[in-house]
Amino acid sequence: ALVSSCKLIVDGMDVYSYTVGGADNNCLSVVGGMQIDVHGNINSTRIGGRFMNGVGGVNDAVNAREVFAMARHGRRHLVEKLSYVTAPGRAVRTLVTSRAIFERRGPEDTFVLTGLLPRRDGASEEHVMEEVAAECSWPLRRAEKLERVPPPTKDELLLLRALDIQGVFL
Repeated sequence: ALVSSCKLIVDGMDVYSYTVGGADNNCLSVVGGMQIDVHGNINSTRIGGRFMNGVGGVNDAVNAREVFAMARHGRRHLVEKLSYVTAPGRAVRTLVTSRAIFERRGPEDTFVLTGLLPRRDGASEEHVMEEVAAECSWPLRRAEKLERVPPPTKDELLLLRALDIQGVFL
């Protein structure tokens, strides 16, 4: 990921002037999607015949060199085939859901489950895997070794809460 070499963090007003700069940009975009398919294509525009608010420029943001996508984990959100493509998934390399981490190696590859997010109930890895697979609409491919993401530390939670003053995400 490009995060380790990050030189600048910008707001939404400035981001498009950087990410739409063409193939030579060195940007990482973080986007959300209402629906994401196994190829990283994103739908944040329309479900059925109903248009949604909040496209939010994702079709520009995916022009970054690498895209990190976020979505809720569930069959309605992780779909095998989108009914509408707001943005192509060419640069989407990582998908983090409310339950798991998926990664793609290249633009032609499909998502592979590479990590599981922490749970408070102490469920076994096998049980969590069954739930993650059941809540995903595409055939689940699993990495040989799954990363077990540790729970956030006290300092990480304090930082996140400082950034999310209104409690929208936490």
